[in-house]
Parts: sequence; structure tokens; C-alpha cells
Amino acid sequence: MKTNASVSLTKQAYQTLKERIMRLQLRPGELLMVQPLAKDMGLSRTPVREALIRLERDGFVEEAEGKKFRVSELSLTDIIEIHEIRELIELHTVRNAALNCGADQLTELSVFTALMEEAVAKNDHIAFFQQDMAFHARLVNYCGNQTLENLVFQLNEKIQRIRHLTTFVYHRLEDTIGEHEAIVNSIEKGDSERAAQAMKYHLDQVRNGVIKLFEDGTMNFFGGVNLEK
Repeated sequence: MKTNASVSLTKQAYQTLKERIMRLQLRPGELLMVQPLAKDMGLSRTPVREALIRLERDGFVEEAEGKKFRVSELSLTDIIEIHEIRELIELHTVRNAALNCGADQLTELSVFTALMEEAVAKNDHIAFFQQDMAFHARLVNYCGNQTLENLVFQLNEKIQRIRHLTTFVYHRLEDTIGEHEAIVNSIEKGDSERAAQAMKYHLDQVRNGVIKLFEDGTMNFFGGVNLEK
């Protein structure tokens, strides 16, 4: 029977490894050895192995030869499919925001964008992507649909790896700030179609930038990525 302490250590290992995977600190295709990971996190082997098994179940980790694990690979197909789902959701949420957002909500969205600008100035990519995710998550929250929020929460864990890839797209972080401002301006005007167009432009730029990383060979840096169609 597992104790509360062992469950807590497994959860700690799971969260740490998942964050490293989403931030690309552990690269797609990278082999994950239990002993070195346990030593690095100051934990025993058991909670780390249990965390890896859970990460495999959640799709972040794959089984490798010799009962080992490796970070799940990224494919262009995965990225395009996630983009399609994300676009369906986000065009809906931004149209809703344009029709229903009040002054407080507009201020909140502007604050997220301002914090993203501060993060770029400090070269703090982690803070940037946290605020980026918060911006989009709040648009979902404004819909008042808990089922939709739960769906997006699950999808966000996959989106985060894609977000961090955009670090390698020239000027993508700076351009994202301007695109967010255009979205907020359209919402402020109550123009739902213009807001949807601004959001679509933003999402398309993200997608196109990541596709270019695959096409120009930049993604070879990561090893476990491919141009699967």
C-alpha cells in the first residue's frame, strides 16, 4: 500500500518531468534514465519510475528498448492537428469575448500582454509563455463553459511544447505581443469577426513559424522530430 509520502514524491517527480518536457529541457526522443533523473531531483528510483509510467500513459513519454523510456517525439502531423483543434476553439472564444467582455476583462487581457512584453525585455521565456497561456486561457474562461475549459486544460499540455518551439522562430515572441494587442483592440471595439480574423492571423503565424523550423532543418537540433505528413 502506498503511503501519502510516496504518492507525493511520485507527483513531485511527475510535475517536474512534465514541465521539463513541455519546456523542451528534455528534448523529443531523448532517452530517460531513471537513476540519473532520480539523482538530479534528489529522489529515489521508485517515484521517478512511477512518474515515467504515468507520463507514458499521458502521452509525454514512450517506452524504449530495454524497458527504458524516452520523451515522445514531435511530428509535423501532430502540430498541424493540434492547430486545427485550437483554431476551432479560439475563434469561438474570441468572438464570444468581443460580444460580452467588459472593461475589467479588457484590462485583464491587456495586463497579460504587458507582462509578456516585460518578459521579452528580460529574456525570460518561461514567464513569457506562462502569460501567453494565461491570455488564451482567460478567453476560454470568459465563455463560462466548464466542459470547454476542461478540454482546453488537457490540450494546453500539448500546446505548451509547441509554444516553446516558437523560441527558435525569428521575432515570434515580439510579434506575438503585437498580435495579442490587435486581438484586444478588436474585442474592445466589439467586432467579433475582426477579433476572429486577428486570432486566426496570430494562430496561423505560430503554425507557419513552427512548420518553417521543420522545413529549414532547425528541428534537427531536437533529434526526435520528423516531417511525417
